[in-house]
Order: sequence, then C-alpha cells, then structure tokens
Amino acid sequence: MKKNNRLLFVLFLAMTTLSCSIFAVKSTQEPATTVIDQSSISENDLAAYVNECCKFIAQTFTAEMTGNLAGVTIDVKAIPNSPFHLHVAIRTVTTNGVPSPTILGETTLKSGSAPISQFISFPQIIHIIAGGQYAIVVNYEGAPTAGKGQGQGIWLGATDNTYSGGDGYTSISDGISWVQMEGEDLHFQTYVNFDLPKQ
Repeated sequence: MKKNNRLLFVLFLAMTTLSCSIFAVKSTQEPATTVIDQSSISENDLAAYVNECCKFIAQTFTAEMTGNLAGVTIDVKAIPNSPFHLHVAIRTVTTNGVPSPTILGETTLKSGSAPISQFISFPQIIHIIAGGQYAIVVNYEGAPTAGKGQGQGIWLGATDNTYSGGDGYTSISDGISWVQMEGEDLHFQTYVNFDLPKQ
C-alpha cells in the first residue's frame, strides 16, 4: 500500500511539473495585435452594382504589413428583399495587377449586405506579405445570370482614384477575365494580426 501511494505521489509531481512547464511556455509568448493595415473609406460617390453588368466585383490592395489577415470590412448594401447571400473571397493578384483565380480564403455571409461596420473574418489562415497585392472579390451565391435588372446589391466607393494601392475591377461572368474600373475604388479596410516584438 505504501508503495502504491509513493508511486501516485511521484506521478502527481511529474504531472504538476509538466503543467507548470506548459504554463511557463505559454506565458512567455507575446500576444498578437490586430491593426488596420489598408483603408479606403473616403468619399461616397460611386455605386458598383453586383450582378447587374457583372457577376463579380473586386477591389485590389497592397499590404503594408506582413502577418495573418484577421479580416476585412467592405461597404455592400443588398437591394430590398434579395434572397441571395454575399460571398466574399480573398485572392492573389496577377503580375498584371488583376485578381487571379487563386482563392486564399472565402466565406459566405448570412445576408446580402456587409456594411463598413461589419467585420468579416475567414475560416482559413491567410498570410499576407508586405508589398504584396491581393484582391477582395464579392458575388452573390446562387444569383441568376448577371444582366440588366439582375443586380442584387451595390458596393459603395469613390471616384478620383482615392486609393493608390489598388483598383476596382469587374468581371462579367467568370471571375477570371477582369476590366479595371479606372480611377474608381471601392470602400474597404483590411485588418492584420502580427506578433508584438519581444522586449
């Protein structure tokens, strides 16, 4: 009986030591900080109709920080009674500056609207690199073929090239062939998680 009690005591000490070690490792890690990296929310004189002329609408941006993209905000208002949900994706950008077919992360919202106050996160880890270009691409899941009278929402923005790090783009049907919205940018903000430097 004494031998068993001694064995249990040794096991308890081992578990306690292991637990303390794990806690010590965790406590030395610096917390991640979420900050706004890119922002284009000034002015409000542009309305890009999603699913009207074009099924896909996109805004490219240039990252200033290296880290994981925590999420984005955009400025999309659904038309009244639209039953379709907004799909939001982050894509890479080609050497020509247009959104590529490569999706880094995506999510479908519970509604067709995404006001600039609504934070949109993604289930995937999206690592971005300072100086790299990326695209925020939206469309409506299950919406009819894009065309006159089929618009499901508008992405608000501004003219006069208010954001120098990227451009607005439209794609009629496939999300592969894009046309630049010259001098026009859509409202958005990007949020990046980065580790604080150790003291």
